[in-house]
Amino acid sequence: MGLPESVVQLLRDHRDAQHLERQTARQLWQEGGWVFASPMGLPLNPNTDYHEWKRLLQVAGVRDGRLHDARHTAATVLMLLGVQERAAMDIMGWATTGMAARYQHVTDPVRADIAKRVGGLIWQTNPSHVRTVENAAVLGKQPVRFTRSRQWRRLKRI
Repeated sequence: MGLPESVVQLLRDHRDAQHLERQTARQLWQEGGWVFASPMGLPLNPNTDYHEWKRLLQVAGVRDGRLHDARHTAATVLMLLGVQERAAMDIMGWATTGMAARYQHVTDPVRADIAKRVGGLIWQTNPSHVRTVENAAVLGKQPVRFTRSRQWRRLKRI
């Protein structure tokens, strides 16, 4: 189905609550097939939805934002979870890969992780921060020892 089981259960609970509203409203209920409807079965007023969203943000203690911003957050979470782009496109309902660039945002923790991994790749060091070139014996030379500052100067020249 593509939804976490906890969300599916929340939707089932909502359906049951709405069924009780339908029974209470009796002949006043206007069936429109809405998942979220007023106590009489009518579609929710977008203005009411807007104010409810703002109230939820305040109660949750998160920054103020548009409801549409939650879509960007969802897309970014999929990226952080490592969901393949094609799967993210399906979940988000995107027709083109360009939508990923529009909705998925690289976060500061992702940048920090990349920097840490690149640093680990460049400066694979022992505790004294000194590295020996492994192929020095093959070249018939003495092993070369690089300090971090010397490695950095070499990288800056590239």
